[in-house]
Amino acid sequence: MLYKNNKFSKAETLKLINVKLKSLIKIPKFFFFTKKEYLINKKKIIKKISSEFDKKIIIRSSSRKEDNLNFSNAGKYLSILNINPKNQLKLVESIYKVSKKLSNKDQIIIQEFLSNSKKSGVIFTRDKNTNAPYYFINYDTSGKTNLITSGVKNKNISNGIVYKNYNKKNKFSKIMSQAKLLEKF
Repeated sequence: MLYKNNKFSKAETLKLINVKLKSLIKIPKFFFFTKKEYLINKKKIIKKISSEFDKKIIIRSSSRKEDNLNFSNAGKYLSILNINPKNQLKLVESIYKVSKKLSNKDQIIIQEFLSNSKKSGVIFTRDKNTNAPYYFINYDTSGKTNLITSGVKNKNISNGIVYKNYNKKNKFSKIMSQAKLLEKF
């Protein structure tokens, strides 16, 4: 289900990018369902997770009240990392915790969990205060994938600011080209 006025949820945006830009941007394996679907088909969904995922997973929220054009609400909703998809009791418990703050129309994302990352972070495509055309890149080098958005102080967080029309090679060139691709899309 797409939201009115083409406002996609986080889950729907991932799906759209995965379909349209799959060869250019790699998104870890995922699927999603609404909280209502889960409440109706709990056993079926748990079985699907256990059968479709062999590696550890992350259970993420996809609320209508996060990650949209008006606000992000970063860190407001829960994600649970590093879950064994074969442990059905842990799956039920984790999905319950993630869905607690969600409405029945909100979605839950089940996604392959990335571990031992060299860098993880966020990129902003505009200055949030002035709307100036800069990429603001915050990244973490601890190997964890959730510290940037958690709000926890971390000595491994670094920042980069790059003017959008800057074309010379630098350590952010690859991520900048992907951000430009997503913006164009």
